Amino acid sequence: MTTQIVNASNMLGHGVLHAFYRGNRYHCLFLKATFDWVADGLMLPAAEPMPLQLNDSFVDEPETADPDFIREIAPLRYPADLTPFRPKTDVVLVGDAVAPDGRPQRDWLARLKVGKLEQGLHVCGPRYWEYSRLSGWTLSEAEPVSSVALDYRLAFGGSRENEAGELEYFEANPVGLGWLDPQKLDRNQRYRAPQLLRPGERLSDEPGKTVSVAGFAPVSPFWAPRSLLAGNYQGEEGYPDDFELGFWNAAPESLQAEPMLKGGEWIELEGLSAQGIERSRLPTYMVWASVDTGTERPRLASMGLDLVYLDWTRRQVVMRWGAVVDEAEGARRISLHATALDRSHRE
Repeated sequence: MTTQIVNASNMLGHGVLHAFYRGNRYHCLFLKATFDWVADGLMLPAAEPMPLQLNDSFVDEPETADPDFIREIAPLRYPADLTPFRPKTDVVLVGDAVAPDGRPQRDWLARLKVGKLEQGLHVCGPRYWEYSRLSGWTLSEAEPVSSVALDYRLAFGGSRENEAGELEYFEANPVGLGWLDPQKLDRNQRYRAPQLLRPGERLSDEPGKTVSVAGFAPVSPFWAPRSLLAGNYQGEEGYPDDFELGFWNAAPESLQAEPMLKGGEWIELEGLSAQGIERSRLPTYMVWASVDTGTERPRLASMGLDLVYLDWTRRQVVMRWGAVVDEAEGARRISLHATALDRSHRE
């Protein structure tokens, strides 16, 4: 029996049939809305909402197939809207950190807070490891800058040659900076250091010391620790038994909210605008699916807020709600609904 899925809301969304463990199939449902960050405490439905993204979108990915573009090592820009399920709410932010008052500084704190969830970044200008006969290896002072891209290419990580002369990648961030082999450094070269660090972590004057990968952006499914949750595929239908649903969460672990966010939470941003601290509040919606099996009154299934995506370059916030319905329920029709509970956020 074919299940009819109807989007009865003003949001973008739909549903796809997806096989989970041991081939069990579920209708994976989602609704997505985009809001403009208008003023303190106010968001309004965007005049130009983000369109549906059927696949993961990667930084600098060409519109047409390019054999030279390697998705496995590219930073993730936006996780696919067809993501089957997220057990926690992802909170991610893409854009630039901006020095207070917009004046060039050597370093500052960038901070993202949504409800009780909070994460900071120590942001700095370019700096380098340099060698001299008198001092050995030292880390230069950061150059003053007015903004820094919140891009994993400026966080710790990277690639280097192994003993066999083959290129190997840092699993948690293959495009970053600072993952160096001290035994293979050229003393006549200088090496660029990461510009994004977790607060309290410091780089050593001696290159080659590992620090955390820091950032607000989504994490690629090909990168650790996310890739480690995918399990060991042995040819079975659906996902392997050791697959963990947390694989579908794309936010850094410190920006995954459990219990899930509900909407209405305040967002506070610091070090991301020349205006200093900026605040606004997530819209609140009642979002649900009506599941009609034809044998009784339709069952109402709540859809949880599983993604808060801040595109700070466009000053927009994308929210996504999701739910799963077991195909075994025999639904003939599933209708998706959303009602704004904040008058200021209604269209």
